[in-house]
Amino acid sequence: TGIVRAFSESDGLPAKPVPTVFAEDRAGNIWAALYHGGLARYRQGHFAVFTEKDGLAGFIQTLFVDSAGRLWIGTSSRGLVCVEDPAADRPSFAAYGLAQGLSSSSIGALTEDRWGRIYAATGRGIDRFKPESGGLGRVQRFTTADGVAGGELDLAFRDRQNNLWFSTPLGLSQFVPMEDPVRPPPPVLVTGLNVGGVAQAVSDLGQLAVTGLRFPERPLRVDYVGLEFQPGGALRYQYLL
Repeated sequence: TGIVRAFSESDGLPAKPVPTVFAEDRAGNIWAALYHGGLARYRQGHFAVFTEKDGLAGFIQTLFVDSAGRLWIGTSSRGLVCVEDPAADRPSFAAYGLAQGLSSSSIGALTEDRWGRIYAATGRGIDRFKPESGGLGRVQRFTTADGVAGGELDLAFRDRQNNLWFSTPLGLSQFVPMEDPVRPPPPVLVTGLNVGGVAQAVSDLGQLAVTGLRFPERPLRVDYVGLEFQPGGALRYQYLL
């Protein structure tokens, strides 16, 4: 319109708002993180401010709206917060942290690949997950061992070729995502066997099975390992005794 408008307390903002990062949801609402705490949503000519009592906590470092329309909020110390319906009259905030599989409570940047997987850049690498109903689903982790540049990740970007870029103060990383292939379970090797405090003979390279033995003593200890060489591999184990 060619007019610059200044917003104030009369528009629903706190006395001294200091917006830091912005995002726009599918309904055209503008979200702004406030330096002194809280998150403001501009809708229908008025601001509504959401704070810790609404489920927000920690300094907000990044905002991201994914392809499904969800708003993701990355904080400095409280992990991720997700708003499933940012356009709702009373949006709900769901928090996810270390207990839900994230590698860090500090989320510096967020992006998404074309398969709908979310990438959270943290101080301990990149966490990738595909949101499921009521949670994050399986979280994969990419670190310097997979080629990520060292240092705390602070920016994430997806280009027109669907490549992902991540930056740290020490370097830049490019990641070309691919669809997850369907792979059979990795081989599992028995690497140690101890019965009643006495070690049994097991190959130094591990064995697929140890058979033909009887053990009247206890305790029984079995060491085992799965072999996974894919980047971001994070094996989960089941056992039955």
